[in-house]
Amino acid sequence: MFTPSGLNLASTQLSTLGECVFCVLPSPSPFFLFLTSNSKFGFLLPLTFFFLLLLLLRSTCQDRPGSYMHEAIDVESYCEWGVDYLKIDACRGAGYAAHNTSWIKFRAAIDACTKKRGYPIVMSVESCDDPSDSGCGAWIGKLANLWRTCGDIQAYFGSVMRNAADNTKMASRAGPTGGPLGGGRWNDAGALMLALPWLSTALHVPCLLMFSPLTSHSYLIFT
Repeated sequence: MFTPSGLNLASTQLSTLGECVFCVLPSPSPFFLFLTSNSKFGFLLPLTFFFLLLLLLRSTCQDRPGSYMHEAIDVESYCEWGVDYLKIDACRGAGYAAHNTSWIKFRAAIDACTKKRGYPIVMSVESCDDPSDSGCGAWIGKLANLWRTCGDIQAYFGSVMRNAADNTKMASRAGPTGGPLGGGRWNDAGALMLALPWLSTALHVPCLLMFSPLTSHSYLIFT
């Protein structure tokens, strides 16, 4: 995703806010308060590439408010903040009978944001693992830019192999064109965590080599 845009060649500051990574307050505008009041993370501003994780159900994994029934107003706020990438996860609480009900609402709001500000928000959802014409594979590429194809990846080689195999099943549904707004449509095999202190270099290297062709993302963790 970074390579076609040239971001891989630039000194890009990639900032990620996930409700399970940073402390998000259960307030009417939690991320705004966090970004403007927490000087400890002042390096997040100004942002070059802004990644935000949110939940489509009523509650997040930490029992904070999710985006259920508030998709449009949430995206409107993210649009104003200059968010570039939304990862739409699912965890707990009430929600629509089908996840794509929420995804359709997010898609409409993101398209409105794109028209308003002139550049899109990448929409990543969880999940779609059925490539058949009767399954989510038939329509997911028109709705989302990325979709999870398997469970959360773990920091050992067997998990990398499993997710790579599961991800391959959806290969026919991915491609550099044909996605929302004429962009790409990609499978997401999960986030591979790198630089973990309890893993050896001998394990990191083959994990990264196996994971790289899957066009999924990685986290660098430093202690």
